[in-house]
Parts: sequence; C-alpha cells; structure tokens
Amino acid sequence: CNVEGIRAKRGDGKCAFCGREKGAKVFCSIMGCQERFHASCGLVNMCMLQDVAEPDAEFSNRVVYCRQHLPSLIRQGSNALDKKRLKESQDLSINGNQNNLGWGEVWDK
Repeated sequence: CNVEGIRAKRGDGKCAFCGREKGAKVFCSIMGCQERFHASCGLVNMCMLQDVAEPDAEFSNRVVYCRQHLPSLIRQGSNALDKKRLKESQDLSINGNQNNLGWGEVWDK
C-alpha cells in the first residue's frame, strides 16, 4: 500500500459511518461540506467516488460525494451554490475540490 504523500489531515476526525478515528478518510469534494469517511465505508453507504481526470493525465483527480451531495441530487435541486460547487469540484484548472489527494503546492494550507 502506497501511503507516501497522504495528507496528514486525512487521519483526523471520525468516519461518518463507522465512527472510527483510525485510518485515512476522504472528504466530500463539495467545498464547505464537513463529511469525512473511509473510502470503503462511503462505497457501502451509497457515496460516490470517481476519477474525473483523463486516462492519460499526469495525476488523477478523484471526486468524492457524500450522500447529501450526490451530483444527481444537486442537479435536481434548486440550490445554486451547490450547483456551482459541484461544477468547481470537477474543474481540474482550479483548486475547487477539497478532496485533493495531495498534489499541488498549497494542498495543506
């Protein structure tokens, strides 16, 4: 398992599903959302984890959405800010994804 480069703050807090503090957690990619959970816990609890980068991209760009921020729900809803943040979370040209896996110069600031 490659653990080099994992952001230290991924170990902070409890998983929203199992409640355990141990292990790295992913964050919902919607800026401002406080949900964090183990990737495996998120998958079995209907969260979404997806890579939106092109297959030949130098780095992957994984987006993770908690159940409250599933893209299908945001698109159906009327919350303009959530729609804006959803679009930003998938934009590789900006730092609009709080689930950044650690590549970049300002990811822990």
